[in-house]
Amino acid sequence: MNAKLFLPFGLAAALAAAPFVAAADGDACSAPGVTVMTDPAGDEQGAPATSFGDILSLSIAEPAGTNNIVFTYKMADLSTVPPNGFWPIRYNTDVPPPNGDDMYFVAMVADPTGAAHFIYGTEILEQGEAPRLWTPAGDLDASSNFNADGTITLVLDKSKVPGLVTGGDLSIGATQMSIDHSPTDGSVPFTTGLAALLIDSGAQADDYVLAGNDSCKGGKSGVLGLGALPLPLLLVFTAFAALRRRH
Repeated sequence: MNAKLFLPFGLAAALAAAPFVAAADGDACSAPGVTVMTDPAGDEQGAPATSFGDILSLSIAEPAGTNNIVFTYKMADLSTVPPNGFWPIRYNTDVPPPNGDDMYFVAMVADPTGAAHFIYGTEILEQGEAPRLWTPAGDLDASSNFNADGTITLVLDKSKVPGLVTGGDLSIGATQMSIDHSPTDGSVPFTTGLAALLIDSGAQADDYVLAGNDSCKGGKSGVLGLGALPLPLLLVFTAFAALRRRH
């Protein structure tokens, strides 16, 4: 004998009309997370030889079980990493850099041999259009890495930067890729300026409000953190939400 689910008429009608709700793309509970910027493919300078600099997207996540914020930078290709390459993400929080600089940054930087290093710090525009002074504060989490498919994963402990707290606003100032003879391994302050070969600048990014990851506990994800609910319960919840919107 098949079991039947009986619902009040209004709820049943709303349930029938409600669209299926699956776990949302861009779940901040796991990387790559929420996409805050996309940039057209093939707009880098010198294409196609410089596909290592063709910015495609930027996503942000706050993975469960950590105090990290993860920036996932997607290039067209990173099978070749150029010496002195520099892939920074400049951003602001609700708390300005305490050293008086303009912005914070996270970045992958390639030394003169092409070896990749992953750093964070602050930066300031010193004189008009150049130079821009980058002051590293330290290395990013050891899980930071890049892949030949063009993915750069930059993992920052939120406690390292003021303002990276739940409810705080993270505003992306710029994403870019350049080649310059100034960067080394990012362990000392360095400058980039008019001499830098700018390969690509990403499109304007959306702001990101830090949600924290408390709602990620127990495997919850997706729409309103309910992705882990059994499908019937999720549909019932959706139906109730639809009824409330109608009233």
